[in-house]
Amino acid sequence: MMVGCTVCDNVVSVLSDLTDQQRSHYVCPACVERSGLFMMKDSGTWPGWPFLPLKKSVKGFPECGFLVDDGGPVTYLGNVFELKSGPMKDVVAGIPTKEYGSFEAIVEDGWVVD
Repeated sequence: MMVGCTVCDNVVSVLSDLTDQQRSHYVCPACVERSGLFMMKDSGTWPGWPFLPLKKSVKGFPECGFLVDDGGPVTYLGNVFELKSGPMKDVVAGIPTKEYGSFEAIVEDGWVVD
């Protein structure tokens, strides 16, 4: 089966049958490695747990974001290094977020592990 990567638009051959949803959010192995998708999904690999810094380029300018353990596929829009200490709900209170349907969708939107 041939399927297109939603990040780089490369068409690749996959061995298994994919559901319509899997095909619509397919990320090729090269993009998975570049983006840190596996790390996004496994908070046990996060060096700065309970946060994982992310970055993306918007019209040539860098944008900072981060994930929070147990927050699911939600990107907090801000610099993780500017957070204050305290209970998690207080630390992230008031920070704008962007919710995604999956971690693959975060990668598709241009976010990579920083």
